[in-house]
Amino acid sequence: MVRQAMNKEMDMKNIIINAEDQILVTGASGFIGARVVSNLLERGFRNIRCLVRETSNLMRLQEVINSYGAGRAEIIMGNLLSREDCSRLAKDTVIIYHLAAGTGTKAFSEAFL
Repeated sequence: MVRQAMNKEMDMKNIIINAEDQILVTGASGFIGARVVSNLLERGFRNIRCLVRETSNLMRLQEVINSYGAGRAEIIMGNLLSREDCSRLAKDTVIIYHLAAGTGTKAFSEAFL
């Protein structure tokens, strides 16, 4: 337990952003996204925006957020194809973890978007 606390303290000294800086995680409800959010919360970050689709299953992400206490991460429903959503979400954001994936379409043009 002491070693974990020391490692966490050393990790926080080597980062380029502060714990209060705004972080955006797209695709936050997905398999990888929920793990990234968990890792950020575990490392002490306290200002995380979790972008999800309206149709997303939020159970896993909500469990992760609840396990670290309220007020450190917020779930925001939005659409990356919307210029307004992207502008609003990126405002004051210091770093973006872009983990959103396509919806399983087979058309290259749709996957590229």
